[in-house]
Amino acid sequence: MEAVDGMLVAHRIGNRQLEEGIVMAERLGPIKIDCDAPPYAIVRGCHKIGLSNPEDVGWHRFRNFLNGRLGGGGLFPVQAWKAFLGIHSPEHLCCPCGHSLPKLEKYTFTYLSGREAEYFLGQCGHCQTIFWDEP
Repeated sequence: MEAVDGMLVAHRIGNRQLEEGIVMAERLGPIKIDCDAPPYAIVRGCHKIGLSNPEDVGWHRFRNFLNGRLGGGGLFPVQAWKAFLGIHSPEHLCCPCGHSLPKLEKYTFTYLSGREAEYFLGQCGHCQTIFWDEP
């Protein structure tokens, strides 16, 4: 198999194909990745506070999730604060799986350097999606 103009090709001898390859476009445009998780060290540390499979589930920053569901009005609307604090959760504010949003609890993580970082975290009991935010 050889690369020709950025494409992988297969060699043929007679009617038999010796190697098979994947034909790819020579140039792919940039791939947009929208990561809505906290720093990876925090994601990894979530095992220690009892969250299930934090490296393998979806993450939503709570304010971004609520702004998307509530139409984005303002930095953090009153309804969002109420849901965030577990005071009120209207029916249209639910996890993408359709179940209730988890209550977020405050956790403090300490890096090896001694620096501390506080996060509010909660995990859906049904689909395991993790919701988070900073104070």
